[in-house]
Amino acid sequence: MIPRNSKEVAEGHEEKLIENIYKALRFTFLLGVPLTLGLIATANSFSPWFFGTGFEKVPYLIMIFSPIVLIIGLSNVLGLQYLIPKKNDGKFTIAITSGAIINLCLNLILIRFYKSYGAAIASVIAEFSVTTIMFIFVRKEISFLKMLKQCYKYIISGLIMFGVVFLTQYFLKLDANPLFTMILVLEGACTYFLLLFILRDSAFIDGSKKIIGKLIPHIKKKNK
Repeated sequence: MIPRNSKEVAEGHEEKLIENIYKALRFTFLLGVPLTLGLIATANSFSPWFFGTGFEKVPYLIMIFSPIVLIIGLSNVLGLQYLIPKKNDGKFTIAITSGAIINLCLNLILIRFYKSYGAAIASVIAEFSVTTIMFIFVRKEISFLKMLKQCYKYIISGLIMFGVVFLTQYFLKLDANPLFTMILVLEGACTYFLLLFILRDSAFIDGSKKIIGKLIPHIKKKNK
């Protein structure tokens, strides 16, 4: 998207550039929301068998860190796909530098009291600060509320998916193992994408059609 957006800027197609940014933000939410909530939901079933004993803190660290998936995705869209092509390198640098300073200051305070949890919290807050600053810089061109209106279906579907996966673990009470984790991941993915289909999310449906359209010719060639 970066070369394409740079081309739109060079040709003066501002409306097309903004349209591309909204599409990228929507795609980031489409994947970022389930990944974030999925990590939180499956951390307790995944960590014990993958990391083994002695890493009891890891599930909680994963839960704390998980929002970074969505947060960094949004900052990459705003920074690399909008600010940089628009030659706003200064604003991009301010956001990144501010995040680094916030991270350093919070680490000095939080690690002393909360150790690894403090470092994780500091990182999430710092990345959130970077994204927030970028949204402030682009607020006249890119509406935060418009983005939320386009992406609310992903949030709703993600929360329901989280509830389904959480309740499955709560009622089954199975020991953590690779098979159980895989079942939870498949259950969560099926729930999330089924809900998007029921809600008739245009981005998901259009994307699915494109993927299926590309796969069918390959399948036909193999069957010949």
